[in-house]
Amino acid sequence: MKDILKNKNYIFLLTNFLFFIIIAYQLHNHEINRNIFLIYLISSLILNFFALFREYFYLISIYFLISYLLLIYYRSPEIFIYGRFFAEEGSVHWAYSLVNNFGDILQHVVPIAGYYTFNVNLTMIFIKLLPKTISPFITMYSSLLISIIPAILAYVYNIFNLNKIEKNYIFGLFIFLHSLNWPEIALNTINSQVYLGVIVFMIFSFGLNSKNVVLKIFEQFILVFSFLSTFYAAIQFPIIFIRYLQNKTKYLFLTLTVALLTSSFQSIVFFFSKLENILFSKKADTLPEFSYVLSVLFSSFSLNFVSTKYWSLSYIGISILLFVFYMLGSQKKEIINKLIVLNLILQLILVTYGQGGDYFAERYAVVLPTIAATLTLLLISQKFTKHFFWVLLIVFLINSISFVQHSSDYADRFFSCQDSCYSWSEQLDMDLIEHWPIGDTWITNMQDPKPTPSIKQISSFNFDYEKYYNYKLVNLFKTFILTLNN
Repeated sequence: MKDILKNKNYIFLLTNFLFFIIIAYQLHNHEINRNIFLIYLISSLILNFFALFREYFYLISIYFLISYLLLIYYRSPEIFIYGRFFAEEGSVHWAYSLVNNFGDILQHVVPIAGYYTFNVNLTMIFIKLLPKTISPFITMYSSLLISIIPAILAYVYNIFNLNKIEKNYIFGLFIFLHSLNWPEIALNTINSQVYLGVIVFMIFSFGLNSKNVVLKIFEQFILVFSFLSTFYAAIQFPIIFIRYLQNKTKYLFLTLTVALLTSSFQSIVFFFSKLENILFSKKADTLPEFSYVLSVLFSSFSLNFVSTKYWSLSYIGISILLFVFYMLGSQKKEIINKLIVLNLILQLILVTYGQGGDYFAERYAVVLPTIAATLTLLLISQKFTKHFFWVLLIVFLINSISFVQHSSDYADRFFSCQDSCYSWSEQLDMDLIEHWPIGDTWITNMQDPKPTPSIKQISSFNFDYEKYYNYKLVNLFKTFILTLNN
């Protein structure tokens, strides 16, 4: 037994074998095609052999990625097979793109939401160049790609400072991490905002240090893209400001400038919406109860460590949070830890104060719990270096075990469409296109396409919603400046 523990190759082999059993069991529950399963089995053996015995260690990450793609397909195959836009993605943004030019699409903003969605607009411009028959599949696969980037960055940055083979399990963890895998968020541009928020967290916390030109270009591109797409990114501006004060390099100054301009841009959109009194669900009008804030904080720390079945048990989150406080107190010189804590606080403010209603799950429970899990594991890796890898493997397997069982009431109700499923090509032959989630009245009238929110949303508006769903940035900035002057 001691020899096995000393030779880590045996540990990796055992872990990957257990992982295969977990994935195989979940695929069996979904009645996967036998031929596909046989191909997966053979590819798993080949990838693990060359990774562990020929030292092509990166093949372990590819093994995890293939497993993830299989699971995410069989978890919601109807999305891949039938193809549809999701909610506002289809009934608002795609409908707007059908009757507007590229310049208008790029400027399209829905101030009712309180932010500008550059990622959605850019995707709508791209799919306008392509046949309508593949439009929703483009948004689906591009969003799936974005959802993988946090794991890629965790691997590239090697955020826990592991060796070449061990860091592949960081990739595996951030592929299967519970908070990054709510069923309804991975496959549409609207909800991919949360992944962009996590990507910015990764870059601000662990990146901006490389001399690699390609990585630098990617970092700047993704930061601009993210800051112009979501407040999950824009609210992190104080992090880069502090990093620049700590180390005044030209590259950090460039990053600070980019973050300042783009976050200011998003702030103007938000304050315009506040001045117009049109924020959906009266966002940011009232402070939530303190007990709710604490509940969100506790749940965030438990979510990725005990599976979604037990994540709302507050005593688990309290225990992990107390451990984090203790560890922070014993590592006063770690500036990166302090920045992550600040980011945690900023995301807590955003998710409890900046959203409509007291609701913490699905897309609202992505960025904050991911930061909480990263902070907890980082503190463990700094304090218990010799034993940390065991902790990483355990947390990785916990997240893998409950991946498919990680259900969502929202997704479960609407994505299993059964008799109401039509292929996208069949949808295009109809006058009315019904978008996901089915039954929640997200409709596009192909005879007269125009941005249309759901009936439930319309019933809550006390203003001319059609005006603001057809809004452009040029109108917003003109009105905002006139309002300030008056």
